[in-house]
Amino acid sequence: ILGIIELGSNTMSSGYHGKELFKSAEGLDKVLWLNLSKEIDQENAYNAIEPLLDELKKILDQYNVILIMSNKDSKKITEPIIEQIAH
Repeated sequence: ILGIIELGSNTMSSGYHGKELFKSAEGLDKVLWLNLSKEIDQENAYNAIEPLLDELKKILDQYNVILIMSNKDSKKITEPIIEQIAH
């Protein structure tokens, strides 16, 4: 399972949940973290959508299940995934 998690709310992006948030995703095979508000000290973390999508294009075919969690408009993530799968 590939997880794509966007820390979109003020609470999530502020680090309010601390390391517990990252621990909650440990059961996933790989997680790509997106936080547009600031950089986070976490492996596979991105503070812009373009680098995340570049990495996603490289690894997407390795996963049968993609879990996207965001409380923002996820079209910026889902539409490129759908486009890549369709081709």
